[in-house]
Amino acid sequence: MAAQLEDHPSGLIRLTIPASMERHLTAAISAFQARWPGVHFALTFTDRVVDLVGEGYDLAVRLGRLEDSTLRARKIGEARRYLCASPRYLDRAGMPGRPEDLADHSCLIFRTHPGYNVWRFKAGRRTVDVRASGNFSANSGNALINAARDGMGLVLVPEWLAGPSLANGELVEVMPGHPPVPERTPLYAVHPYQRFVPPKVKTFVEFLADRYGKGYDWTNY
Repeated sequence: MAAQLEDHPSGLIRLTIPASMERHLTAAISAFQARWPGVHFALTFTDRVVDLVGEGYDLAVRLGRLEDSTLRARKIGEARRYLCASPRYLDRAGMPGRPEDLADHSCLIFRTHPGYNVWRFKAGRRTVDVRASGNFSANSGNALINAARDGMGLVLVPEWLAGPSLANGELVEVMPGHPPVPERTPLYAVHPYQRFVPPKVKTFVEFLADRYGKGYDWTNY
């Protein structure tokens, strides 16, 4: 019976995903269900850190450094981070050549209230901290990338947000000689600790690790 469950996973997965990854994760789920139609999904898109146990979730996809917890995590991929802006904004405000130049630019900030954000960049062997500020902030990566395309300022985002717009010319990379620190954002699949991980969860995590492993094209939107 256990072997049969491993070969034919089924049941409902309650899954929470960052809102900025909606397109990539829904495409992954579509491909997964084509292979394992017995697995169903109930998705919640949010950028807040959800209490998986308290709110009854089976799995979460999380970004960046994980806090210590009793949850079990597996790295499923990573993506480059880009500082970018629209050609229209750069024509108006000029192209910054070094991190210190960002003090004279409008920076689009990921947070829930206006203020400062610390952006870090490599400058040779040094790391330079920049207090980025601007007149637009949001708790949504999608809102920030839309604002950047509309010429409102510079944005520092991972490739799954910037990739399509960089590929089609709506955005251009800024200061490629001074990459952000960290240069890449890791992705993790996180689920409550259990001695026996349900086959539906185990199979889906393996699928995500295979899909988003080395060489995944984040511009494929």
